[in-house]
Amino acid sequence: MDAIDALKQKVLTLAIQGKLVPQNPSDEPASVLLEKIKIEKEALVKAGKIKKDKQESFIFRGEDNKYYEKIGTEIRDITNEIPFDIPENWMFIRLPMICNLIKGKEVNGCKLPYLDVKYLRGKKEKKYISKGYILNKDDFVILVDGENSGEVFKIPEEGIMGSTFRQLLINFNIYENYILHVLKYYQTLLRLNKRGAAIPHIDKEVFNNLLIGLPPLYEQKKISNKIEKIFSQIEVVKSNQEELVKLKTGLKSKILDLAIQGKLVEQNPDDEPASVLLERIKAEKVELVKQGKIKKDKQESYIYKTPDNRHYEKVGSETKDITGEIPFEIPENWVWCRLKEITTSISDGSHNPPKGVSDSKFFMLSSKNIINDKINFDNPRYLSEEDFRQENKRTDIQIDDILLTIVGSIGRCAKVNFENKITIQRSIAVIKASLLPLHLDFIVLLLQSYTKYFEDVAKGTAQLGVYLNTLSSTLLPLPPLNEQKRIAVKVKVLYSLVQRL
Repeated sequence: MDAIDALKQKVLTLAIQGKLVPQNPSDEPASVLLEKIKIEKEALVKAGKIKKDKQESFIFRGEDNKYYEKIGTEIRDITNEIPFDIPENWMFIRLPMICNLIKGKEVNGCKLPYLDVKYLRGKKEKKYISKGYILNKDDFVILVDGENSGEVFKIPEEGIMGSTFRQLLINFNIYENYILHVLKYYQTLLRLNKRGAAIPHIDKEVFNNLLIGLPPLYEQKKISNKIEKIFSQIEVVKSNQEELVKLKTGLKSKILDLAIQGKLVEQNPDDEPASVLLERIKAEKVELVKQGKIKKDKQESYIYKTPDNRHYEKVGSETKDITGEIPFEIPENWVWCRLKEITTSISDGSHNPPKGVSDSKFFMLSSKNIINDKINFDNPRYLSEEDFRQENKRTDIQIDDILLTIVGSIGRCAKVNFENKITIQRSIAVIKASLLPLHLDFIVLLLQSYTKYFEDVAKGTAQLGVYLNTLSSTLLPLPPLNEQKRIAVKVKVLYSLVQRL
């Protein structure tokens, strides 16, 4: 639940407890309203619209300040069931006292719109059927099957009720909007207490036993109006927040664009040129190959610029013009290179992840665990030590390795800065560069700036992903090492200023 939803739920909490608006002692008390409700229920039973409630209850407070419930001739103490205190002129009732779940009237041989969830949400074209339970315009239905059980809809037109609904018949003595707000408050409870495996549905016992506070009718109206006024104000705040988030995201994107184009900090002519840095990186990789720590790259690339402003790439004995691949201009002391030239290895995670265990100190992460430039351990897959050791042979993730999501939510990036035992699924690539003379925080920023590019080059049918050879051959701008450090510091400062907006 995000902050906006939590705020709305807090408003509803105050409402159902009688704390949102002041009570008026001149209002007709809820006890009188309850008698009117009972008379209306008897009329509905006689009309055959609802069945007689054999468990109809009457809840009252005794002289000992305890709550009792009378069903038929039986009276029992229900004080421990009372969820909260309510005002003196309110009463506790069970939910079926004021609203009932019914199928309604069945019809056949007609031609009416099929009012299922997708159609009511505007995600499906109108479909006509000839048989089912009819609904009239302005009737209410409640979802009783599926993930969103407990959600209420107001019917916009006459039609046939969808199979996952039941009609919600609200006693006409109740202010409709009030009970709809009450049901909204309890929707999470109804959803979390569903029954059934294949298609979970509302537990009628939970629905029928739900204790709610019944205010006087006029107070119901005041509460509803207050809720709607506050919710309207919250939506304005939410809209402003969303605009602010967009602004912040746009500013961060602009900062990254300037950073990787060499326009964020000044160049220092005393810095070691990036061309010399790249030669040092290549020499370091040669040494690592000799030591058996990494494999030799048989397709090593060398990119250079000629006096006529064209860019060429030499791979082995072949040289080709890659000017058309260059996305933007960079400073003179920067160079272009492929990602594989400034890394020691690039690999993805397991394509056939082992079955998880209930809990352990070994974690397998997927793209969902890379959020907001950080590694999040919410709902990871836990592995046995044996499975972890087997999977870890592929990636051997260490501190300062860089994780990049390459399947599903593509382009999210974070540096490993802890000693947890982790391995990854194929939705993540691990990029190793810590053994080379590079500023890793800058490399992370560089990769984050390429999110749109990675999304554009992703391929696949069932699910889009970035192939490792595509990732390895990504063309990147490389600044001098000292400038990498200055850029990373500047970006951090600017990001901090953006967050304060």
